[in-house]
Amino acid sequence: MVDSEQSFPRKSPNYLYAQSVFFTQFNDIDFYIEDEHKESLYFSILSRLFPGVRIDRIFPLGGKRQ
Repeated sequence: MVDSEQSFPRKSPNYLYAQSVFFTQFNDIDFYIEDEHKESLYFSILSRLFPGVRIDRIFPLGGKRQ
């Protein structure tokens, strides 16, 4: 029997790593983070740390699955 957790589609780890390929023209550097729902926080911090670096998207990979 499939429970509700397993019935929802999830992004595979390979997808999470590869999605940066589509943003190479927008990002000077690709930043990967663990936190899935804190991209705006990291965007704010990284933009201030690296003012000359063009950052359009930060890529959350999610934490380690238990």
